Amino acid sequence: MASSGSINLVREIVQKQDDGTLGEAYPIGVTFTEVVDAERLNASGYSLADFFDNYYNFMKNTSFVYKGPNTPNNEHIGIWIDTSKEQN
Repeated sequence: MASSGSINLVREIVQKQDDGTLGEAYPIGVTFTEVVDAERLNASGYSLADFFDNYYNFMKNTSFVYKGPNTPNNEHIGIWIDTSKEQN
């Protein structure tokens, strides 16, 4: 995944005037930090960057429960419910 520091991002466009000067800039894109939950009722004020960072941290650092017949090979499985043998 490329970081914004390693690629050029286009965030606005301008129209070249007849005299060669550039006109007013129009935004066409935003960064994760500029997308904010702000206008709905009971908004959190969190940005898309905040949401992604928290989700990514959760996926990296949480132990999960796996239920199945095959030995899990994911390091984030904390509990394995082995269904390969019938219980009496």
